[in-house]
Amino acid sequence: TGPLNESRYDPQYAGVAPQRTSLGVFADNRAHSNGIGLDLDGGPNVETDVAESSHYAPDQLADFARFTGFANTRNGVYYRGNGHIELTDSRLADNHIDVMFAFNQKVRDTLLAGVTDNDFGGVTKHAFAVYDGPTHAENVHFAGFNVPGADLFEVIGAANRNTNHTFQNVTFDAVTPVTFDDTGPNNSLSRHWGFALRDLDGTLTGAAGHSIVFDHPMMRTDDDVIPPGWKKARLSPHAFGHLRLIHQLGPGANPTVSFRREGGPGGIAGHTDSATLDPFNQIGVVLNTDFVYEATYVSSPTTGLIDLSLTDVVGGGYVYLKINNPWDWFSVENADEKASEQEVRDSS
Repeated sequence: TGPLNESRYDPQYAGVAPQRTSLGVFADNRAHSNGIGLDLDGGPNVETDVAESSHYAPDQLADFARFTGFANTRNGVYYRGNGHIELTDSRLADNHIDVMFAFNQKVRDTLLAGVTDNDFGGVTKHAFAVYDGPTHAENVHFAGFNVPGADLFEVIGAANRNTNHTFQNVTFDAVTPVTFDDTGPNNSLSRHWGFALRDLDGTLTGAAGHSIVFDHPMMRTDDDVIPPGWKKARLSPHAFGHLRLIHQLGPGANPTVSFRREGGPGGIAGHTDSATLDPFNQIGVVLNTDFVYEATYVSSPTTGLIDLSLTDVVGGGYVYLKINNPWDWFSVENADEKASEQEVRDSS
């Protein structure tokens, strides 16, 4: 939040906020054989020597240009920060995960390669981590992901899961099926399965406006398609959003909520969300359908507050939500009361 060590007492640095300072020029750099090649996140505090997470939030665009990263055992590039950070005109190859972005960053005009002749073996190579997001990719070429030991996407948990990671003007060296790992966390935790990868122009999937979703009952619809070679992944024509029930409690203190979905273009589905690691209860939802999402509180929020948030909606959208167990203190603010469910459906 401010200069450290001797710089703290130097008048020329008075008022400097490193987390918001413009980047300047960062170009033509190279990193290989590390854990992370280019890391915009935590490092040791030089005064305490304790690792701290950071959140770089410049007011102006920070462009990390013409970066080359290869043979890194975790990430070629990892960004944590705001949406004013981009990776451009770069080359990444043979990394466990080429690109991992936390919050609304973009990669463009870049080559992402999986397994090449220089591959160091070991772990599966991925182009993107499906993390908090949303991640944005534009004019990106994928190579070497249609071979053994490589997949396009690695699904990992996200405390602030987002739908609508976006892709446009992307190209491939060969037809590359989408496969997600069939793991316990991916199948059972909404912080894993509740995402959508949105193909804006048809270059990612061949279907403009469609989304790739994880094959979880809460994300499936009857008009999904499973292209040849895809595993635990579905191609959906629907729009998706992210539903959050916020109680102003920290991770591990949120109530347990049981969600149920029925009435729309798909089967009845359910999910129980304990939110042990997340700042709120969260699920991915299908927008603009007759699905009704029903939330039943298994335990009550200790704050006596439920702040409903439908986020990450592209181009507008709606979802029907019922909350069961309305306690004596329960009231709805900033919304007109309706006499019936049909009135809600007929309203704007």
